[in-house]
This record gives sequence, structure tokens and C-alpha cells, in this order.
Amino acid sequence: MKLHTALTFFFLIGLSYTTAANDFHIKEVELTYTITETGSVEVIEKRTYEFDGDFSWADYRLENEVYDNGDIRNVTISEDGEQYQLVDEKEGPEGSYYYETDEDPLYVIWHYSASDERRTFEISYTIDNILEGNNKWVQFFWKAVTDRWDKSTGQVDITVNFPNDEEHHSWVRSQNRELFTTSENGRFHITGGPVEENQFVAVRVVLPAAQLDTEPIENQEVSPQWAEDKETKWLADYEQYLERQEQLADYAEIAAYAIILISFGVILFGWKNRQIKGRAAGVSPTSDQPDVPPAIAAWAMNHHIISEYCLPATLFDLSRKGAFKIEEFEGEDGSETYRVTSTGHTPDNLTDWELALFHHIQQKAGDDGVKLNNLFGDSSADQKMLEKWYVDLKKDANEHLPVQPESKIKYYWTLGIGLLLFVLSFGILSYHPVLAFTAMFLSLMMALSSTFLRHYTPQGLQRYNHIYAYYLWLQNPDQTGTPEERAADLCYAIAFGLPKKKVEQLTENIQMPGFLKAYSADVALIAASVSSTTTTTTTVSVGTSGGSGGAG
Repeated sequence: MKLHTALTFFFLIGLSYTTAANDFHIKEVELTYTITETGSVEVIEKRTYEFDGDFSWADYRLENEVYDNGDIRNVTISEDGEQYQLVDEKEGPEGSYYYETDEDPLYVIWHYSASDERRTFEISYTIDNILEGNNKWVQFFWKAVTDRWDKSTGQVDITVNFPNDEEHHSWVRSQNRELFTTSENGRFHITGGPVEENQFVAVRVVLPAAQLDTEPIENQEVSPQWAEDKETKWLADYEQYLERQEQLADYAEIAAYAIILISFGVILFGWKNRQIKGRAAGVSPTSDQPDVPPAIAAWAMNHHIISEYCLPATLFDLSRKGAFKIEEFEGEDGSETYRVTSTGHTPDNLTDWELALFHHIQQKAGDDGVKLNNLFGDSSADQKMLEKWYVDLKKDANEHLPVQPESKIKYYWTLGIGLLLFVLSFGILSYHPVLAFTAMFLSLMMALSSTFLRHYTPQGLQRYNHIYAYYLWLQNPDQTGTPEERAADLCYAIAFGLPKKKVEQLTENIQMPGFLKAYSADVALIAASVSSTTTTTTTVSVGTSGGSGGAG
């Protein structure tokens, strides 16, 4: 992979993060918890969303991480005083909602229509059997804002109302140090923000059991001092966590700079010690064709990677040598396609991988021929042949362009360490994102720079320089040469993956064989039709979510 290709790859990755589609923000959450004398807790939660784009549904998932008990009832969704209609299925019309209490204490989904606007929805419900305590004190402990939300919250406003104005004790637990609390007139109030997506806000209140007319869930330990000890311990543990995170951040910074310096040093060393320097090494363009097949020449020019053009180039090279005919014809649906037919002739001096492809195509073509895009299917025989073709081609290429054994060691060590440093850089992301991405980029470049350290033997270097000189000539070929030579030039151009415009220069003012004229009509189309059917390793599919737009 060339350096500019790698840079383009990273640019596209970065661009993909900046071109997201619809999005929303939670501008404010207002929560009210009213503890009744019967021991129930009435909850009203108002969520204000700011929509950027079109949205049609939102959901709410109650994740009570403190108690396994608690009965939910009277669940409603409303907006501007208008209550939504309860339905029996998740998919419902605009203005409807559905809820269940099976896997989670509560899951609610509601449907609406919003586009580039701000909307406030009200979720309300009642929780029974949620208070715990004894005959002296009872406790209500609840995560009002959970750290499992995938969005930060701009502002939070939390109120806990008590049955009366008598004695009560209250605490707020959160990683956010800028929350303000007041406690008076029978209520406990918390306000502030923003609350980031990895932060939570929990409330704990302890009040005399005499304020309730019901028995709480038994917990003899509940008392103001017990609750105070719980919060003190959590705060101490959190302070220790912050100290550890600060230490880890320092270590991560040192590690990032170390990875950057090591990677940059290896890249610079590899660049200075590269064997292939092109024109600087005195290589001049030449029209003399290499003494290796097109696929091997392309393998050498592509840093020992077998590209998608190697197989179609070999196919057309075999056709050039008289093994097959590739002719354009009109399909049953009227579209133009290509058909491969056997000539019955076996070219001389074919390699093992060329013979494997030759016999495969002969068998596929039979007496009537075969469509070009049907040469390679999903059968095990097809895949087995292709796997062997790749292995034999790589083996033959390594024999034609041998590498110094000691440089192979440098190559694999540099490649392995570069990839290891790339993986380690991910651990720095949460501490120093900019340094982490810099370390990731340079460590990957270090891994790619390992190709600079892979030196050919004198014989291999001589052959490579010949291939490179010929490659330079193909960039701007002259109009000399016989039709047979020009046909071979075209097969090399296909293997190198040269642009269509460059390939067309090879066909100017020369009577070319029929299959090459057909190929030059649309290089990309035919190369894609062949290479798309020859993937024998890994297939990656990328898709998008099927939702019509939602927030939660």
C-alpha cells in the first residue's frame, strides 16, 4: 500500500465521523419523585430533546441497579398536557406508546413526528414496594440519571418530595462536582449540569418511619449514620479512582510519546535504508517487457500484495496466447456481456498457477462457452482452485524476486512491533485522544514501512528494476511495437491496475485482437466482474441501521 493511499484511508475514516446523519441532544431532564405516606413513589420525568433531522420514535428504559423488587404501575406518556394512547405492540401510530415490565423494571417506547425542533415529553409512573428500612428509619435510594445513557444531558433538575416537613436526611452521589443541592420545606432539590454520558446522578434520602403508614422492605441497618457512612465510603473510593486515573493518564501520555518517537524513528530509518529508490537509483523507462508474467510483475509493484487485477490479467494473458477466445455478445435481456470459449490449444511454458486457471476455465467453458461473470462461483471446487492459485502465484513470485533472508527478519519484526504498538495505542484513547490517534497513525505507518526493510538479492533487485522501468514506460507509452507486443503490454497494464485512459493509449492506431478491444471498452467493468467473484479470504459488509429515526 502506498503512503498516499494510507493517508487517504485515514482521511476517509476521519471524514466518516464528521458526516453523521440525524442526531439529537437531551437538553434538559426534570425529575420529580414524590414519596407518599403509603410508601409508594410517584415519578414524573420530563425530557427535553433537541432534534437535528427527522425522528419518529423514542424509548425509555428503567434500569434499577439497586433493588430487584419494585412494582411499576400507572405508566403514561404525555406532551403539552396531551396524553398519548396506550397500544399493545411496539410499532404504533403517531401519538401512541407501549410499555412492558418483563426483562427490565420498565421499558417504554412512544411514537411521534419531529423535524429540526425541540420537544418535551413527560414519562410518569408509580413504584410500589421500593422503600427499605425498619421501625425507626426508611430509605429511598435511586439513580435518577444513569451512566448507561448514550447521550450527555445538558441540564438536570431533580426534586424529591417527602410526606411532610418533618426531619429528613439527604445526599447526592455523582461524579459531577458542580451539582447544587437545597433541602427545605419537605423537599430535596438538585440542579446543575451538564451530566456527561459516563456520569450518573443518584439520590439517597432517609426519613423517620413514622412518616409512613406502611411497612418498608426490611433492612435493620438503615439509619442516617449508616447512610452517611455509605456515601463517605463511595466518595473516598471515587477519590482513589480519580487518583489512579490521573496516574494512568500520566503513564498513557508517556506511552503515547514513546510510541510516536519509536514509530517515527523506525519510519525514518526504513526510508533512509530502503532499497527501491526508483529514478534516484538510475532506473529509466523501457519498453522491454519483463521476463515474468503480468501477475508477478504486479505483485512486485504492489509491495508483494496480489491485487484484484492479477486474476483478470492472467485470464487475458492466456487468451492472448491462444488458450481462449473472449468475445462480446448480447445477452437474453439485451445487455452486452462477454463469453469465454476454449480453442483447444495449450500454450507452452505455463506455470503451475497458470495451468490451474487454464484447466479450470476449460472445464467451465465446455463446448458452448461460459459467461465471463460465471467463471467463478461459490462452489467448494471453485474456491479450492482459487486458493491454490493464490498460494502458487505467491510462491512463484517469491522465487522470481528472492529477498535477502536477513531482511525478512527485519521486515517481520518491524511489521509485528508496528501492529502491536497500533493495538496498544487504543488503550490511550480515553486519556489523550489526540496523542492516541497520532500514535495509531504513526505505528500503522511503521508497520507499513517494514516493506522498506525487505531487500531483494542482487538478482531479485535487477529483475525488480526492470519491472519498475517497464512500469514507468507504461505510464506514457510510445506508439511503436507489433500488435502482439502491444497486446502483451495491455495485459501488463491490466495487472498493474492502470487507469482506463492509460490503457486506451496502448490501443491507439493499432489493430488489436478482438478480446482486447472489448476489454479496453471498459476496463473497470470487466476487471470488477472477474475480481468480484474471486474473493477467497474475507468478505466485509458494511450497512446502516434499519430504523426510521429514534431517540432514547
